[in-house]
Amino acid sequence: MCFNQRKRVILLCYTFFLITIPLFGQDNALYVEDDDSLYEQAETSFDAKDYNSSEALYSKIIEKYPADTMAYFNRATCRKLLNKYSRAIEDYTKLIEMNPCNPKLYKERGLMNSFNKDFKSAYSDYTKYLTEKSSDLNVLASRATLAISLGNYPSAINDYTKIGDLNPSEKTAYQNVATIARKINDTTIEYNALTKVVNLDPNNFSALYRMGCLGKGRNDYESAITNFSKVIRIKSDFAEAYIQLGSVKYNSGKKSEGCTDWSKASELGALSASDLLESFCR
Repeated sequence: MCFNQRKRVILLCYTFFLITIPLFGQDNALYVEDDDSLYEQAETSFDAKDYNSSEALYSKIIEKYPADTMAYFNRATCRKLLNKYSRAIEDYTKLIEMNPCNPKLYKERGLMNSFNKDFKSAYSDYTKYLTEKSSDLNVLASRATLAISLGNYPSAINDYTKIGDLNPSEKTAYQNVATIARKINDTTIEYNALTKVVNLDPNNFSALYRMGCLGKGRNDYESAITNFSKVIRIKSDFAEAYIQLGSVKYNSGKKSEGCTDWSKASELGALSASDLLESFCR
């Protein structure tokens, strides 16, 4: 069951974000003066970076009011800052039991599971969070990283692709897609991702060079020649690009032009180019 009534808001928040969590049960609103003093002491300790004392004070509040979600959340924050990830997970799990409709709790627990090296649980938590918050770029990136750790490369590609779709001016997501696709030998996905990288960064000679190699590998000589030529225009001292361009031209029937490119590579100090000249151009 999910509750929408808000009876008390969190007074203490972590460094980067604020989460408001509803509390449950009529008794939670009935704090006496001593209880307010406990909260004040806990908050003062937190502000002073005395997280151990703050954690202990929130534990006292929880002993008196076991359904106080604010105290659970703030204690979890203390435990997170104390690197007590397993204990923080316990608090977030309790919060999720009391309020399963708050997606941010899954995000927090996912982060703790990730720090705790429980990548499978972290992946599951982030997936639950993204069900409600599908455009969170940071969590998508975190889940993609977890997917790689778990060997789930298609999922990582999907997440980085979505990041690129949501933020089309950011080339890093497409570079990550290309890297993963290369790892699993999916040349079509890799080439398409590199194309997006080059569209955003036309002078990215590394991406262009890799596109040239992919074109060469599938005997698409025209695109290979185009991409290797672009590399050379950007980086004229890149001997390996001349070698690859010469090989594509030679194999496509332009033997004289191929030898010219190998000759340039040889002038740049590439020994393998000298061997090619000796074998095919003398």
